[in-house]
Amino acid sequence: MSVVSNFFTAFKMIKEDKVLLLLSLIPILIGLLFYGVLGGWIFSSIIPWGNELVQSWLSIDWLGSILGWIVKALVTILFFFAVNWTFFLVVSLLASPFNELISSRVEKKMNNEKLENLASEFSGLFKRVRFIIFNEFKKVTFIIVLSLLSLALSFFPLLSPITLLIQALLVAINFLDYKWSRHDLSFGDCITEFKNNFLNFTLAGLIGVGLLSIPGINIISLPVLVVVFSLRKN
Repeated sequence: MSVVSNFFTAFKMIKEDKVLLLLSLIPILIGLLFYGVLGGWIFSSIIPWGNELVQSWLSIDWLGSILGWIVKALVTILFFFAVNWTFFLVVSLLASPFNELISSRVEKKMNNEKLENLASEFSGLFKRVRFIIFNEFKKVTFIIVLSLLSLALSFFPLLSPITLLIQALLVAINFLDYKWSRHDLSFGDCITEFKNNFLNFTLAGLIGVGLLSIPGINIISLPVLVVVFSLRKN
């Protein structure tokens, strides 16, 4: 399959399979809930506290009010960028057990294996949830290290293409790892599979970087990317 057709296939598969659709909604809801709670706490507690602090430093009420609005605007902007930067890592970690179910179900569909109902899917998940989360922690650590490397390289304009390539590889590896860990592939086997599909995986990773960088779209695109990178027969 081509990279573009994989995305169309992913949307079609999610639409036609009710169990897959329900599983795909869970990571989306986790993302919305997490940042909804975090945003509510910041805007209901942190910003009012900051406004009171600024106004207590100033004897002129109107100046304190203006600076309070400036602080609120700055916190809003910082929260926007923080959500965008941390979304991929935080929500991927929280939703990893459900992403694993999505990946596994797509693989079964691709191999024409028997599909289970939603209750059976969750029953099998409970047996593997500790392993999945532990594996996700290791993956997140690896991604953070490479992300810091990518950030360091971004200060050199001539190296910008390399930083974009690293980000694409990180996205691809993040979603490919669900199948790799499920089949207990060795590091060498993972490298071999990536080399054999380097162009497709990298292009899909680049599209993923674009989707994950758009607030709102990134929440919806997360389960879709899990499906895209699972559309491979054994």
